[in-house]
Amino acid sequence: MPSQDNKMSLQHRRAHAIILALTVFRSCRCIRTSIGDREDKVIGWSEKYKDPDGSPSLHIEHLSWSPRSFLYGSFLTEDECDHLIRLAKPHMKDATILDQKTGKQIPNPLRQNKETHLEIGQDEVVNKIEFRISRYTFLPGYNGEPMHMMYTTPGHGYEAHTDWLEDWWHPQLGNERIATIIMYLNDVLEGGETVFPNSTAQPNKGDASFSTCGQKGLSVKPKKGDALMFYNLLENGRTDGTSLHQGCPVIRGDKWTATKRILVNRAPNNDATGMFKKAIVSNMLLKGSNSGSKAA
Repeated sequence: MPSQDNKMSLQHRRAHAIILALTVFRSCRCIRTSIGDREDKVIGWSEKYKDPDGSPSLHIEHLSWSPRSFLYGSFLTEDECDHLIRLAKPHMKDATILDQKTGKQIPNPLRQNKETHLEIGQDEVVNKIEFRISRYTFLPGYNGEPMHMMYTTPGHGYEAHTDWLEDWWHPQLGNERIATIIMYLNDVLEGGETVFPNSTAQPNKGDASFSTCGQKGLSVKPKKGDALMFYNLLENGRTDGTSLHQGCPVIRGDKWTATKRILVNRAPNNDATGMFKKAIVSNMLLKGSNSGSKAA
């Protein structure tokens, strides 16, 4: 039969065990609460991340695996959007394309809009945006092409195309476009969606809030400050046919975008050939546009 001292010792051990369990439980709750309340959560855990130099409402939404695409809500601030437009406006010209046969610029058959390019790191704002793109895409900033600015008016859009480089040019470049980031610089009243006709998901089919064009596949409405990122290549390095995309015609309002295309390897420096520089400045080679149409 246990002695009185043994009974007291057993009771003390039980009490200590209960106190320890309660302490651990409360500690876990505190840790869980502190992690849940933190504003610097790991990107993708809760789809929210407070960027120190971006919009406080920036958030990430996964859209599709075919193509691999993500929407960065409020990626740019309103001031950044307005700043990019101010930089581009004085230099906008009718969209052209490089004719493979003549080596001259001709009207772009895929789109009737105006365009220009901003220099990499052109000013502090552009540099900050490019650094943010690198940080959120996990792709080196020095692999990026110059920012491509486009302005589209009602009745015009961008026909279905792919952003990867055409086979005849790719070996000469020794590079390929791995990803594209489209940043929307203003709200479009109607139309102007970016649609992926070959996407495996068809979430907008029959949705009257999208234009007829926007209902053809996975599509994103242009919203000021948002950015759409998608991969042009599959995990094995082959081109992804589901990355075929189209800029739907603008129905009401106008549309400003800034597009950043990221290469697999470091972008060429100033010693690159003149032919290459023309090809990069031209958004889509004539032969490449035909290739994109076939992919549809």
